[in-house]
Amino acid sequence: MDSKSVIGGQSGHKGKGVWYIDNAGNTGNCNTIKENKYYEKTNCKENNGALLAAVSLATTGTTAFAGTIPFNVTVGGSGTQDPLSKREIKTADGDNYAYFTGHTFSKPNVGIYVKSCQRENSNIYTSEAYLSSSNAGVTQKRLYNKTAEGGLYYYMKARAATDRITVSGNYCP
Repeated sequence: MDSKSVIGGQSGHKGKGVWYIDNAGNTGNCNTIKENKYYEKTNCKENNGALLAAVSLATTGTTAFAGTIPFNVTVGGSGTQDPLSKREIKTADGDNYAYFTGHTFSKPNVGIYVKSCQRENSNIYTSEAYLSSSNAGVTQKRLYNKTAEGGLYYYMKARAATDRITVSGNYCP
């Protein structure tokens, strides 16, 4: 029993809800009295601290979705254009939305229109979202016009609303 570490549950709890991990990486539920006695003798302060740190990290900062990638696009005006994000595989979770967040803008009061497109079938895309410095950091979601299958590549396409601008942010197909 001394090779197990408690990873969840309440102190003194008998039965379900008390989980451990052993040195081999196996997890289990402390359903037996013997295992619960081990749990009751365990100092939970270290485990609670690790759990608190994990929850804190998971809930701070900007919202991140599975498959989220950074983008940096330059559109509008004259000169070299870079309107596409890197491609990313859409998570197969049944979510039929794409998510866009603009963080930094090269000019104030100027924005871009962005949409998500499936790489294999250009007939599957979202409506456009408008990202500008006035809504920096705000995540916008857009519904795909058809079912957007997971496991396939998607990319973000941008166009300028007016002037030349470079925008960086995050995109989740």
